[in-house]
Amino acid sequence: MYGVYGNDFSLSTAFALVAIFNLVRQGFVGLPITFVLAEMYLSTFKRIQEFVIQPDITPVPKLASNEIGVEIKDADFQWSTAENITLKNLNLKAKKGDFVMVVGPVGSGKSSLVSSILGELPIQSGSLGVNGNLAYVAQEAFIFNATVRENIIFGKPYDAAKYRKVIEASALMADLGQFAAGDRTEIGERGVNLSGGQKQVIFYKSKPTSKKFY
Repeated sequence: MYGVYGNDFSLSTAFALVAIFNLVRQGFVGLPITFVLAEMYLSTFKRIQEFVIQPDITPVPKLASNEIGVEIKDADFQWSTAENITLKNLNLKAKKGDFVMVVGPVGSGKSSLVSSILGELPIQSGSLGVNGNLAYVAQEAFIFNATVRENIIFGKPYDAAKYRKVIEASALMADLGQFAAGDRTEIGERGVNLSGGQKQVIFYKSKPTSKKFY
């Protein structure tokens, strides 16, 4: 057999060309997937890089007076993801050795107050000062991504009478009234954000002991 330009074209040459074309074709089939994976890896790398280079929490300024432990003057605090001021016009002074209790309804800002003293809640105006070292024991409430009801019954059969007793005993009726879907409101990573106190109440009522309903 003769090629287009008069060169010999044998069966062995044809089979070799077919084999080469098959190898090249496999490479071109995987090329789009390679581009997609490369884009995913690059995006992941940028996110990790942004997280790693983020600055640490700004240290809380030290007070000049050694008699005062914590002092907050006319301060406004706001989470970076919040639209409105979280804590507004806050004033607090606690001397060293004082035993201070912060009392208020669920969602009133008690956990946010602690976060502000730790320097985790950004200050927008006013001043904050702390003397000495800080130790913080956090509420470790486990909330999984599901509705409020599913978090409370925690996989157990739903009993309307018991469930209502749980809600009334834990004073959750007012909180459920604030949710658009009541106890069917989704909470967790992809749901409504709860305060530290709300998480603790829901988490506490879902654990099985002799003193609780669920």
